[in-house]
Amino acid sequence: MTKNRGIEIKMNVRLVRAFIMFVACISTSFLFSNGTAEKLPAAEDGVINLSSYDFDNQDPLRLDGMWDFRWNDLLEPGDSRWESRQNDQNFYPVPLFWTSYGDKLYSSEGQGTYRLLIETCGQCRYYGISLPEIFSEYKLWINDELIDARWAEDGEPVLFLKPTTFFIYSESNTLELVLQVRNRSHSNAGIGQSIMIGSEQNTYRSHICNISLDVILIAICMFAGMYHTIIFIFRKEEKELLYFGLFCFILALRTFSTGSTLFMLAFPGMSFIVGARIATIFIPLAVITFLVFSFYFFREYSPRKIFLVLLGLNSLYLILVLATDPMIYSTVYSYYLLIILATCVFIIGVDIYAIKKKKKFSLIFFLGFLILFAGIGNDMMHYLQIVITGYYLSAFFAGFILLESLILSIKFSHEHQMVSELSERLDKAVNTANLDPLTGIYNRRFLNLAGTRELELSRRYRHNFSLVMMDIDNFKPINDQYGHDTGDRVIIKLAALLSSHTRGADIPIRFGGDEFVLLLPHTSTEEALLVAEKVRASVEKTAIPVNEKDVIHFTVSMGVAGSGNEDESLDDIMKKADEMLYKSKNDGRNTIH
Repeated sequence: MTKNRGIEIKMNVRLVRAFIMFVACISTSFLFSNGTAEKLPAAEDGVINLSSYDFDNQDPLRLDGMWDFRWNDLLEPGDSRWESRQNDQNFYPVPLFWTSYGDKLYSSEGQGTYRLLIETCGQCRYYGISLPEIFSEYKLWINDELIDARWAEDGEPVLFLKPTTFFIYSESNTLELVLQVRNRSHSNAGIGQSIMIGSEQNTYRSHICNISLDVILIAICMFAGMYHTIIFIFRKEEKELLYFGLFCFILALRTFSTGSTLFMLAFPGMSFIVGARIATIFIPLAVITFLVFSFYFFREYSPRKIFLVLLGLNSLYLILVLATDPMIYSTVYSYYLLIILATCVFIIGVDIYAIKKKKKFSLIFFLGFLILFAGIGNDMMHYLQIVITGYYLSAFFAGFILLESLILSIKFSHEHQMVSELSERLDKAVNTANLDPLTGIYNRRFLNLAGTRELELSRRYRHNFSLVMMDIDNFKPINDQYGHDTGDRVIIKLAALLSSHTRGADIPIRFGGDEFVLLLPHTSTEEALLVAEKVRASVEKTAIPVNEKDVIHFTVSMGVAGSGNEDESLDDIMKKADEMLYKSKNDGRNTIH
């Protein structure tokens, strides 16, 4: 135990160091990217000057800044109204939903048109433009040409979000980008994420990288989900495995329905109402399954009442998503973020308490949850448009999943080591005369070692444990009439029958004389009765020839008992089985109680 504890402490120290290095790298990366972003050109008064930007050798650029925006007007390129301005009040920041445009109080249900002039040096002729999720209908023109339209005519359903990358050719040094947006289905309206422009080659490479990243994240989540679910099938007492597996599956489906919106490739005709409901429903489902997983992971330290309250609040929002239209539940979502935040605070508080109580793996869980919490915080602030970074929660979730898998690996490694040590002890016990010389099965000396071990394992992993005591009916008359050699043949035959009618995990033991004990791990008393009945029926049919004329038929009486109380010892269970054995004797023998 001291050796294992030392290994665990060293592992925790290494994990803390690795986590600090990870945070430092991430922080440096963000600082570097922010410092670089400040030097990049931004749109002013509806124009962005990229004449000095090297499209061929630099990554795609965000078209952020002040765009020309006309509320409630659907203008096309060449419309004379673009030239009319009202005291330069037509310019608004992009990306930012129009519901956040200062004191304008634009309704989420409405329409408007964005316009941006992109000035280039003219060296690049083949461009790539990446359009993010637009809520919820749009038409895109570039240089008077209609590039894409996800517009619902009267009677047609609005299609679900589909981030798209376009590739165009232009000989002009100025690109005019006009985007009509109409929203009737969601509380977010307008451009909430950055539109990107770059060379055709670099934009295509970025597009493929984004899709590949989503596929990798989905694969990680699906594999982790299957891994934990399969283990749960064999270890059903550890319910945290089941809920973590479900959490991974839900996260994979969430990634499939958002980000690059891969399922729009499979279902291009998906309506906005259906798609938005599917994408949103995975959010409370993910929170619920993660909350239940954490509750079972820290079952000794989790306040049940607070857990049930948070579970109920998350379930209410889940019902709201299922029962109402997107405009309602998307409006409530901003308030639901407070419930998610409260859930996170609850989990991390329980985890800190578990660390103080020195629960195994609680520190690793804490480090993983910090990564997860950073992703949740980023996505919350991006949704509320406090910061404009993008949705990266799936990537942070993948990091947590890898750490959780590490916990499982360390745990199984320790258990494997424990099983190996027990196996070595068992082998040593077998080699020191634990076999009955007459029958070849285990003897009474082995009973205490094996029985105590199986009882401890049944309590640790919450398995059932039963045993059967038996002896041969009227054995003394057999010895008196036919001799001890014949009596030994009867005992050997019974031992052989026990070995042939039991499973590999069952342990037949000769207790002494004509008495036997059968240890049955992973077996309830009802299942033990079935095993005992098979043995009893087989013994009843057995005939042992003594000479040319005489044949011996014999029977056994049995008593069955199981572990029902954690305070019971092996002796207590054997006493119960012995009482049942004598009851079988008193009821006429050849019976089981």
